[in-house]
Amino acid sequence: MSYPAEMRESLAKVEASRPRRMTETFPKLSPEERDSLLHTFHPDYISEAFRELRVGPNKGGRAPLELVNVLEASPTLIQEGCDLDDLLRQEPDAVCDVLVIGGGGAGASAALLAQENGADALICTKLRFGDANTMMAQGGIQAADKENDSPAVHYLDVMGGGGFVCDPDLVEALVMDAPKVIAWLESLGVKFVLDTWVGKDITIDGMLDGEFDAVFLGTGAGVGNEMGIEGEELEGVHSATDFLVRGNLPPEQLPAHLREPLPRLQNVVVIGGGDTSMDCVRTAIRLGVRNVSCVYRRTEAEMPGRAEERKNAREEGVRFEMLTLPVRIIGDENGRVKAVECQRMELGEPDESGRRRPVAVKGSEFMVPADAVVIAIGYGADPLVPQTTQGLQSDRKALIKVDHRGRTTRRGVFAGGDNVNGADLVVTALAAGRTAAEAIAAYLETLPPRPRR
Repeated sequence: MSYPAEMRESLAKVEASRPRRMTETFPKLSPEERDSLLHTFHPDYISEAFRELRVGPNKGGRAPLELVNVLEASPTLIQEGCDLDDLLRQEPDAVCDVLVIGGGGAGASAALLAQENGADALICTKLRFGDANTMMAQGGIQAADKENDSPAVHYLDVMGGGGFVCDPDLVEALVMDAPKVIAWLESLGVKFVLDTWVGKDITIDGMLDGEFDAVFLGTGAGVGNEMGIEGEELEGVHSATDFLVRGNLPPEQLPAHLREPLPRLQNVVVIGGGDTSMDCVRTAIRLGVRNVSCVYRRTEAEMPGRAEERKNAREEGVRFEMLTLPVRIIGDENGRVKAVECQRMELGEPDESGRRRPVAVKGSEFMVPADAVVIAIGYGADPLVPQTTQGLQSDRKALIKVDHRGRTTRRGVFAGGDNVNGADLVVTALAAGRTAAEAIAAYLETLPPRPRR
């Protein structure tokens, strides 16, 4: 299967810049330089790059010309509120053998190889079409500066104009040409259903009992980890991703459950010490928050993120509370967060990671005022997937158990990528998708022919 010429040209841009991007530290862009690049390359910032859709389920909505051309020429992408059963009843051509849940590297790879092997595939993703610029291009976004960068910061660079750096040629390749990737996938027969969340909107049990012979799970590890302390359910407590997208993107570009703007905030506490936590504290500063604190249970020497990000955060006014562990989030009478109770720590013996284990200092509790708390302590797999699927085994972190071919403990269900391995490289997810797709093809051959309508 070969790429069309325009996609090969885009890939060449990414490949050509990779050696330099992996070794060079790019200077921080000033707001003026960033705005200039965004208004030059990003369709969201160019008024003449938009027009209204004339056909399809999104008729009347404004979108970049590239998206309009794709949607009007091939309107098989179904927006939010989709009923899969209704889709399959009304559109005989949409009958598929394999349901691929997740549109990242593993999911797209599995769908492509399933098509190669003669199985019709339908990609179902909780992303909307506007967010699909990340599909099959997220690997480039993740490598936009350093190999260990948070994908969230570069996603915001491209989509929301964050305060950080992306290579201009890379931005042009990913943002301007990503719709061609979607069109290419559709031209190969891959179909899409969007804004649909497995475990909430659909279940794997229901899909296997209906029109699909096999399901591939490529749901990734995009669910923010929780602290497991009292008060995490209070209003004003956010996961890192939710806070970042609500703080950087306009409501119309967000899923329905994230469209309510953040309130005016005075005291924001961010828990965590990685690059994503730096994204959060710097976003809070840009939102005009007066007091922004980063709380971390070890010393700065043990912080996993980049020193440059912490330096920039300090320069912008962020306060760091090192050797500090949040033990409780306190709410007011209306159920809204008002403070975080913390405890001072000291470092003991090294743990399994090689870092010295933090040990609580008795009697050192203190309060930090907060009208918003952001939990940025890493990402994990979505526990809803195994919780709502009979016979699907996972570990305590909700990572799905598979064999060497990507087969799960539930017949007809396959998985690969970050929801199996934990957060890992995009190339690993791509390889897992291909491995599972080969197993899916072999599995489909064991089934009796299914009549097509």
